[in-house]
Amino acid sequence: MAPRGSTCLLPRLDTLGKIQDFTICLTRHANKRTGPQAWLEASTKGAILIITSTEIEYHAKMKLGASPTVCGALGGIGGGVAQAYLTMGMTTCMKTVEVTRTKLSVNGAKVPGTFEIFFKIIREQGIRGVNKGVNAVALRQITGWSSRIGIARFAEERIRWMSGKEEERLGFGEKILASTIGGALSC
Repeated sequence: MAPRGSTCLLPRLDTLGKIQDFTICLTRHANKRTGPQAWLEASTKGAILIITSTEIEYHAKMKLGASPTVCGALGGIGGGVAQAYLTMGMTTCMKTVEVTRTKLSVNGAKVPGTFEIFFKIIREQGIRGVNKGVNAVALRQITGWSSRIGIARFAEERIRWMSGKEEERLGFGEKILASTIGGALSC
């Protein structure tokens, strides 16, 4: 049973229809709490990371002749930077605007909309105004992804060496194992 005052009753999960009701209810509640900027960030940052890191890994291998570990670390660095500045900066700014706007509305004054405030920031301060404070986010993304991907590539090399698959592709389970090691040992 949902708490009193809730706008949505959380049904039991005993039939397919109930599961769909539950999913719709959770989506409604998540959207009220996070807003459109969270959905935008969630839907784009993974794609940006994968595209950027894969491209950098490819060029590091082909043009620099770097080892898979170094290629993975370089891909993580580039992917983390792209992720932070292309997606997370804008969405963090929008979330800050939304929180500030909500606090201003308590006083009873007419408060401009989220996008109105966001576009005002762009007009007055440019992209730097939108990306204030993103350097810290970028540093976090760089260290996390470079270590995670680099360690995973190192683990793949060791798995290849131990299984005698020097030039062959790793199996699904072996890739999962390498990724798990990278995720567990990264910073």
